[in-house]
Amino acid sequence: MNAKTAEIFAVKKLNFISPTSGVDRALIQKLKKEIDIYRKLEHPNIVSYIGSEIVDQKFCIYLEYITGGSLEGVYQKYGALPASMVKTYLRQIVKGLAYLHEKNVVHCDLKGANLLLDSDG
Repeated sequence: MNAKTAEIFAVKKLNFISPTSGVDRALIQKLKKEIDIYRKLEHPNIVSYIGSEIVDQKFCIYLEYITGGSLEGVYQKYGALPASMVKTYLRQIVKGLAYLHEKNVVHCDLKGANLLLDSDG
């Protein structure tokens, strides 16, 4: 939570040994490229980037917090979804992917665990 604004957000943390080591320097460069991609994305079906920083030898990326869990979690809890729900989710997924492709971004890890649902599903 942002102590100043009370905004709740998600944190993606990656550990490293030292920002000056060769391996970690390469990792940080890769993360900076990922952040450059996050920064240029703004779409209702894409998680929003808030910011990033290095804290206690951890690279932290702050992202919009999505409250409804993942599509995989819904499937595990409720089983197969009705066709109408699948159509709704699929339409949103395709809109998000089309937006990414317009921005020349390819999502390389599309799976149920990475398809997040807001509080309205």
